[in-house]
Amino acid sequence: MGHYLTVKKIVETAYTLQLKGNLERAKKYYLEALKIHPKEFDALHMLGVIELELGNISIAKDLLNRALDIYPNHPGAINNAGLIALDAKDLDSAIQYFQRALDIDPNFTQAKCNFALTLYRLRKFEKAKKFLEAQIKLYPMPAEAHNTLGLALFALNLPEKAIEAFTLSLQIKTEYPEAYYNLGNAYSALKQTTEALACYEKALQLNDRMANAWFNRGNTLRELLQYKSAINSYERAQILSQNIPGLLGVKLHTQMYMCDWSDFDREKLKLTRGIRDGNLTCPPLALMSIVDDPDLHKMATDTWVKTYLTPPEVAPIGRRLPESEKVKIGYFSSDFHNHATMYLISGLLRNHDRESFEIFFFSFDVSCPDEMRALVSLPTSHYFDVNNVSDFGVAELARQIGIDVAIDLKGFTADCRPNIFAFRAAPIQISYLGYPGTMCCPFIDFIIADATVINPDYRDSYTEKILFMPNCYQPSDNRRQLITTQLSKQDHGIAENNFVFCSFNSPHKITPECFSKWMQVLHATVDQNSVLWLLADSEITRVNLRKEAKKRKIDAHRLVFAASLEQPEHLARLKFADLALDTLPYNSHTSGSDALWAGVPLVTEIGRSFASRVGASLLKAVRLDDLICSSSAEFVTMAKRLAYDNAFLAQKRSILKEGQASLPLFATEQYTRDFENILIGLCECEGRH
Repeated sequence: MGHYLTVKKIVETAYTLQLKGNLERAKKYYLEALKIHPKEFDALHMLGVIELELGNISIAKDLLNRALDIYPNHPGAINNAGLIALDAKDLDSAIQYFQRALDIDPNFTQAKCNFALTLYRLRKFEKAKKFLEAQIKLYPMPAEAHNTLGLALFALNLPEKAIEAFTLSLQIKTEYPEAYYNLGNAYSALKQTTEALACYEKALQLNDRMANAWFNRGNTLRELLQYKSAINSYERAQILSQNIPGLLGVKLHTQMYMCDWSDFDREKLKLTRGIRDGNLTCPPLALMSIVDDPDLHKMATDTWVKTYLTPPEVAPIGRRLPESEKVKIGYFSSDFHNHATMYLISGLLRNHDRESFEIFFFSFDVSCPDEMRALVSLPTSHYFDVNNVSDFGVAELARQIGIDVAIDLKGFTADCRPNIFAFRAAPIQISYLGYPGTMCCPFIDFIIADATVINPDYRDSYTEKILFMPNCYQPSDNRRQLITTQLSKQDHGIAENNFVFCSFNSPHKITPECFSKWMQVLHATVDQNSVLWLLADSEITRVNLRKEAKKRKIDAHRLVFAASLEQPEHLARLKFADLALDTLPYNSHTSGSDALWAGVPLVTEIGRSFASRVGASLLKAVRLDDLICSSSAEFVTMAKRLAYDNAFLAQKRSILKEGQASLPLFATEQYTRDFENILIGLCECEGRH
């Protein structure tokens, strides 16, 4: 009896120290108790909890197992064994432990929270949501439960509801850095960058070692064009963690927005090596402007998909349509506003044959309505605002409507929602226009391309079946008006006698090699008073480009900078340009189409990946194949020839001006018929029409 009382007193002392956070002293007392009584349950259990807190997972697991051998139905010990499994990422075991604890004690709040969190980590977001909502209706739940509910809602693409859950969590527990971080993510998804930044700052005030908070703070600062501050934030994240997915690539990509190439080659090598080793060093889209390698793109995308997209088990859709029923096409995007994608696709959408097709738009757009939104809201179409509908809900809506062909206009670009298609929105699902590469998703059946953009040698780099348009894969709207402008060359900072090269691509598409090639062009055309007209909204970008020009012995004043404009004004200013220079490895896409529509020839160097072959595809579709170059040297020679040979340049401009009604790139009506024929053929092959 004396030994028993002594052990109990030692354990009580240890527990008091543990509650005060003095874990090492508490640990010594528990060990002393176990020397006296090796099967003292409370000592084994609490010592296991301490080892878990200290990160000694294997020791904690052994202690908890010993405790459970003594008292197998103790819900607290079972719950803590679940936490060990959760920490070890053994999610299946964790969920079994928490369920077992709840079977013994259905009112065990901590086990409820952990059960829901494990459901979330198992990517069973809907189950986690329903479980927590049911519990919250019945009992007051701690802050952690509301935080996990917010995570599930956010994963279901319900950021506004997630904000409500995170806010309630913070009302219960005011100093909760994880909830502030999650709240910041929800605000960021809604483009409320000021609110997002404030949340990340608050989270870091409470815990400045949150690597993910530093990372997402950097992403928000990048959105605000505060590139230097964003880089500083990424660097803090790197110091704290080497395991943040995509951090290396996002940091390098941000440096590219400011044209800071100080460590470009070294960082590029690190991230490509990481991808080949199976690591998530770079998001798929960012990689396209860094590396021209379709196999590497596929490798990175496949790793990204396997990490973030777990296709749910959804019954396939199979239905046969009567001959008289229209084919139902669903377009899915967050870009149904004044956006590059809409400028390209507007003619196709307007010209669809409404006698044969019924058109549906599923918009997860947070932008304000404008003229492009009005185009998709016409009475001849069906427009659904699904911004506050879960991925499963959107797919279910599409299935109920009976969409035959679901067209994803986003791919892995900003604000994409690929999980809509994981739930099978339609029997035929297509990646189109927004994302120039493979998605590596088993639920994306086809990709629309042409014989140029997908290099025949790299067809295996695409997991989708390829649908080839007869000319260019990229649509164009031949109703775009070239408005007159009262501005002059001088108003844009250009002298009347300057020969004007231009590139109105985003600065992140400019690599050091690309810029060096352009500077060779300027050097070779100095007698023509040539200048290079570039898009740069950020002062730091302009400063860095001037520095890079000087390094290459080019007068920095030969760089002329332009700001972003609405498309009509941008098209109007293009008349002051003589020749457009393409970027590599991520070509001009909408900007290339704009230049050609405005009558400005484009010189491109063709690469290997989809993104690096778009310029060539555009040029073939306007009968300017000879402006497609196969090397940097050929690119420089061609640009020089066009600058000096007035007749040669005039011929190219004449082809563009006189061919607007006949060139394949601008034949919007014919493009629409070709596009529709592909869709009809698919439906016939699938036995649905």
